[in-house]
Amino acid sequence: MDTSSVPKSIKVGNKKFVVAPLSETQRAHLLNELSKKKKKLDFSRIPLDDKKTWDLIGSGLTKGVFQLEKSLGKRYCQEIKPRSIDELADVISLIRPGCLVGDFREKPEEPGEFSSITATYIKIKNGDWEPEYIHECLEPILSGTYSVPIYQEQIMNICTSFAGFSLKEADVMRKAVGKKKKDLMATLKKKFIDGGVANGHEEALGETIFGWIEAFSDYGFNKAHAVSYADIGYKTAYAKAHYPLQFFKAMLENSSGKQDSMEEIQELVHEARLFHLEVKPPELALANTDFGVTADGAITFGLAHIKGVGKGAVDSIKRISKVTTDTVSFLSHALGERGKQTKLKSNVAEALIKSGALDYLGYKRIKLLAEYKLLGLLTARERKFVFEQINQTGCTVKEAYLDLLDSKIPNKARRPRIMQAVEDMNRSLSGTPKKMCIAFEKFLLGIPLSGSIVELYYNPRVDIKCRDLHRLKEGAKGNVGVVIDKIREIKDKNGNRMAFLTVSDETYMLDSVVVFASTYNKVAWILEEGRPVIISGRKNRNSFIANKIDHL
Repeated sequence: MDTSSVPKSIKVGNKKFVVAPLSETQRAHLLNELSKKKKKLDFSRIPLDDKKTWDLIGSGLTKGVFQLEKSLGKRYCQEIKPRSIDELADVISLIRPGCLVGDFREKPEEPGEFSSITATYIKIKNGDWEPEYIHECLEPILSGTYSVPIYQEQIMNICTSFAGFSLKEADVMRKAVGKKKKDLMATLKKKFIDGGVANGHEEALGETIFGWIEAFSDYGFNKAHAVSYADIGYKTAYAKAHYPLQFFKAMLENSSGKQDSMEEIQELVHEARLFHLEVKPPELALANTDFGVTADGAITFGLAHIKGVGKGAVDSIKRISKVTTDTVSFLSHALGERGKQTKLKSNVAEALIKSGALDYLGYKRIKLLAEYKLLGLLTARERKFVFEQINQTGCTVKEAYLDLLDSKIPNKARRPRIMQAVEDMNRSLSGTPKKMCIAFEKFLLGIPLSGSIVELYYNPRVDIKCRDLHRLKEGAKGNVGVVIDKIREIKDKNGNRMAFLTVSDETYMLDSVVVFASTYNKVAWILEEGRPVIISGRKNRNSFIANKIDHL
């Protein structure tokens, strides 16, 4: 199990501190870095009522925003649409498991059915339900969260207000409730009820409120934590809204700390496109280890983020970048013809070519890759002859190969193998270049940057792009051409199989395509990761409900 993202606690004397790991504090690090680069930007003084920031949070485009980047955070930011730090703290607290699943309030329109804490909060905030209080004395304590108890501090306030507890006694109650200490809870229950009676309340009311407090133990959260999280979340959202280029660059740089860095990169790149940012393949000439920014405001992949390269090979790559002026100079150095200092391991050289790091030289990747492999098959003497021919006559690698066959250098045993290599090269060049580039990038970078395999197909029924689905109105229907990136199959409450799909095209990625059991049984045969399909469906809240899936 990966424990890098699990918060750890340490004790100093009688106090316990929660230490957040790097993956949780990288957003705070981002704020510091942005403050250094933007001299006028002081995160301690940014306005807390910035419309652009709150609009971004309410849109659900919260990838990379502290505590809100997962699907639950995105969904409930859209549904709750917080406009203050307090409401953002509520969102962060409400997406915890206890609040999402526990029965809290009977649904007015469905007697006998209950809604969760989270669902109740949303219904009341949006004006669909009226707030309800067990007793009027609770209204001043709970009105700020729409009559819904979210925080441990609210329980403490109830104890002091209703039962006359001191703050110390209320804190004991908070701890007892959280840790479910039965013996202590029995003692506190009597004290709570007696305190309520002493304050003029009925004993039965004290029983009811105490039972309600006991049930609260599964979902109570510390408001001090929630507000602190909300503060960092707001500041990272502010950075994303106002400095998207720096934000996405920093998030991409930190992707290597994630459990699935390739998936993290894919999500970030897709969302960056919604902010009109271009993310380009790596470039050997730039020789940037990490993600960089070009003069035209695009983000380029870092060499160390190419799968199979890593930071250990970067020094060698940087040396070869200084002497690469064309494809021939790259090939000769990479293969060791100019000395060991610039020689590259074959997997590293191939990764550079396949990922597009040499595209700036104006040579097709497939052809350069074929020539590299062709030269790699030769002996040192044969390779020396080929490079001499290229340098002296200006011929191509293939032409120099044919000259090699006309020379006396290869012996009889070698000639058939060299001829076969030329034939293999010709066959390798017969594929679809864009399709191969997309496949290379998907494997080596985590995402195809040259486009999507969807672009190689035409279907007149396609009428929307993935990017458009985010803006569709509730219930709107459409047909989208996509490639299936991930399939998650589950069983519904009736035991029938259904699925959630992550799909993408050249504009965006969607992780909320739902295939219910009634549709799943008809389309299971076509569901395969990497397959291009056309999905017909409708928007439902934050999901796209598929009712038909077919070949694109």
